[in-house]
Amino acid sequence: MSSMDTPSNTLQDSDLHDLGLSDDEPETATSVLNKFQTAWINEKLSPEILPYQGDYVECLMEQIKHMDNNVRKLDKRDLRSGLHALELSRIKYMLTDYLRVRLEKIEKYTYTILEAESNRSGDDLYLSEGEFQFAKDFFGNTQTALQTIALRHFPRPLASFDPAKMSVQPPMNSYVFVKAKKEVSGLIVPTHDPEEQDEELDLEENSQHILPYSSVAALVKDGTIMLI
Repeated sequence: MSSMDTPSNTLQDSDLHDLGLSDDEPETATSVLNKFQTAWINEKLSPEILPYQGDYVECLMEQIKHMDNNVRKLDKRDLRSGLHALELSRIKYMLTDYLRVRLEKIEKYTYTILEAESNRSGDDLYLSEGEFQFAKDFFGNTQTALQTIALRHFPRPLASFDPAKMSVQPPMNSYVFVKAKKEVSGLIVPTHDPEEQDEELDLEENSQHILPYSSVAALVKDGTIMLI
C-alpha cells in the first residue's frame, strides 16, 4: 500500500470521539481522515504553501494520544492491537509529512510567504503561529549569515541585501494533475501567449486533467478541485 492510499478501516469512529470540527454536525473518523488526507496530498503536490489545516492537525494529534493509550491496553496477542498500531503509524506519518512539507516550502520561499502573510489577517492566514515564527526566525538568521559570511567582505555598492531581488518564487504556472470533485463551468486557463486567447474549460465531476496550477489554485483551496 502506498503512502498516499486511503487509510484502512481499522480505525473506528469511536476512536475519534467528540471531534467538534463542525457547528452543524459532528465529524466521523472516516470523514476527518479523508479530509486531512486530501489536504496532505494537496500540500505535497501544490507548488505554493496552502492554508494551514490547524483544526484537523490538532484534532488528530489529540486523538492519536487517546488511541495510543487504548492500544496499550489491548492484549498483544489480540489481532486488533497490531491493526490499530499499524493504522496509527500511517496517521502519524501523514501528520509528520504534512508538517515537514510545509516547513520545506517555508525555507525555500521564506520572503515570498512572509510578504503574502503580512497582507492577510484572521481566518485568511495561511501559517500557524509556530510556522510564522519559524519563518521570521529563518529569514532573520539567513540575513545575519549572509551579512557575516559574505556581504561584509564585498565592496560597499555590492554589500546591500535586497530580499525581494534574492527571493525564490513558487512556480505557479507549473502543470499539475487535478481531479474535479464537483462540476466546474467556465474555468479560464491562460495560454501565456499574447497571440492566443485564453482557453475556457468546463470540468465534469470526477474528471481528471493536466492544467497550470495558477488556473486552479483558488479551486484547490476551496475544495472544488484536488491535486492527484
